[in-house]
Amino acid sequence: MINIVLIHKGIVGRKKDNYLSISLRCAHKYNPRANIFLISDKIENNFSFVKYFNINDYFYSAKKFVNLYQHFSSNSYDFELFCIQRWFVLRDFMKINKIDNCFYIDSDVLIFSDLFIEQQKFSNFSFTLSEGTCGHNSFWNSYKAIDDFCNFIENVYSKKDFEYYKKMINFWEKYKISGNLGGVCDMTLFKFYKQKYPNLIGETTKIIDNSTYDHNISCVFQGDINFKNIFGVKNICWRNNLPYVKNSFGELIKFNTLHCQGWAKKIMNKIFLKKKIISLRFLCGRVFNYLLKKTNLLMLHNNFKNKK
Repeated sequence: MINIVLIHKGIVGRKKDNYLSISLRCAHKYNPRANIFLISDKIENNFSFVKYFNINDYFYSAKKFVNLYQHFSSNSYDFELFCIQRWFVLRDFMKINKIDNCFYIDSDVLIFSDLFIEQQKFSNFSFTLSEGTCGHNSFWNSYKAIDDFCNFIENVYSKKDFEYYKKMINFWEKYKISGNLGGVCDMTLFKFYKQKYPNLIGETTKIIDNSTYDHNISCVFQGDINFKNIFGVKNICWRNNLPYVKNSFGELIKFNTLHCQGWAKKIMNKIFLKKKIISLRFLCGRVFNYLLKKTNLLMLHNNFKNKK
């Protein structure tokens, strides 16, 4: 039996079509026998198939990390801190509840595969990442895997691992000069961890048995594979209630997950219901996000969302 874990902080609304609810419903639909755990600060018990846990019961390590954390990002302090803290929450949750493996997803991820079967593809790795940097849909094959990663984070910020502390500082100095938004985040630490232990990390965006995992629904490229898109979003074809996307060679590749990051949360319900996502509202949203990216308004917009 597979364990699916979501960690979510903050209110997303009470409607059944909010993105967190859609993610939970989709996970249950395609994995009806799985244990689905939601660790949150807002417990509403909306679904009988979800086991709810209070995040404060698993925040001991995350709270201790505050004393080590240094903020190297244009994003808000609270946002970037929690993005790292959630991995400590996952560690404490797995330890206290004696859970030795799980599939972690962000609350904007839709699952379209039998994860019990899928996990076997990555059983030789400690855990998996997307594009070597992102854990939004990641297999954690042992408690030791998450424990080792959290220890690595602590060692970097405490300067016990001075080599990677220096790399973090150098990364931030170069990033500031580039003028790009963002900075040091959990993805940076995942990247460093993979550099240090390359053989421990599996890659979910690889195509295995004609299927893959979505890095971001707005990313046309995954690795060196170009996928067909429509207005900057992967062009989904449905076959037997499963999402496929054609690559540049015209081959249909099954997607085991779809990651609806940022603005794409608004189209999660349409994807879940297998409806067409192209509409006037959709196009206006894409234009709006394009304009944001071309101006400094994106920083203000992201900071506003992070504070909500």
